[in-house]
Amino acid sequence: VLVGKLNLLGRMLAERGVRLYMFGPGDVSRLDSRYVTYKGIIPYEASWDYFHHADVGIVVSAGPFMHNNESTKIYHYLRAGLPYVSEGGFPNDYLARESNLGFVVESGNMELMAEKIVEAAGKDWNRAQAVDYILNHHTWDKRVEVYDKLIRQHFGG
Repeated sequence: VLVGKLNLLGRMLAERGVRLYMFGPGDVSRLDSRYVTYKGIIPYEASWDYFHHADVGIVVSAGPFMHNNESTKIYHYLRAGLPYVSEGGFPNDYLARESNLGFVVESGNMELMAEKIVEAAGKDWNRAQAVDYILNHHTWDKRVEVYDKLIRQHFGG
C-alpha cells in the first residue's frame, strides 16, 4: 500500500515539477525510480541534514483508519523546522494545527496531498515558532511530566 502511494504521489509531484525523495528501511524494490529517488538507509544523526535541506516532509498511512501509534516522523520534522503534509488517521494529527507547520489531508486523497505538498513548499512558515512549540510541549521530559503527575495523583508522592 505505502509503495503504491509513494509511486502515485511521486508521479503527481513530478507533473508539478517537484521531485520526491525517500530514505529509510523497508522493501523498496517496487518504488518507481522515475518518480521517487531512494537515498537508502541514513544513520539517525545524518538524517537531520536531509531534514534541514528538504522543502517538505511527508507522512503516508497504511489506510483510512485511526492508527494506534503516532507518526514519530512528524516529531522529527517539527524538531527540524520542516513543514510537513500527512495523511489523516494518526493520533498526533493535531500537531499540524498546533505547531502551525503542516497540513493533514484525508487518507487516500493523493491529489490533494500533492497540492498541499506544493503549497507547503511555497509557503512562508514560521519555522522557529514550530521548533519552540515542539520543544516546549513534546520532548521526552514533557511526556514524562504527564505520567509523573498521574502517578503522584493516584499513588501519592
